[in-house]
Amino acid sequence: MGRLMSKNNVWSYGVFFYELVTGRRPVDRNRLRGEQNLLEWIRPYLAPDGKKFQLILDPRLDKKQIVKSA
Repeated sequence: MGRLMSKNNVWSYGVFFYELVTGRRPVDRNRLRGEQNLLEWIRPYLAPDGKKFQLILDPRLDKKQIVKSA
């Protein structure tokens, strides 16, 4: 529609956050079919208890600090 609203900013920030913590691009055609789209790949790991969240973190990051901050 060509309109920018505050929801766009929230969405963009969320995608940027997941890019940072996973070390992945939003769309990466070089990955397996189920892993090409970052948001589709990450969805099963976003359980309310947060236990699976650690599985998506970039191994180059300090996992304890990221989980605590997130």
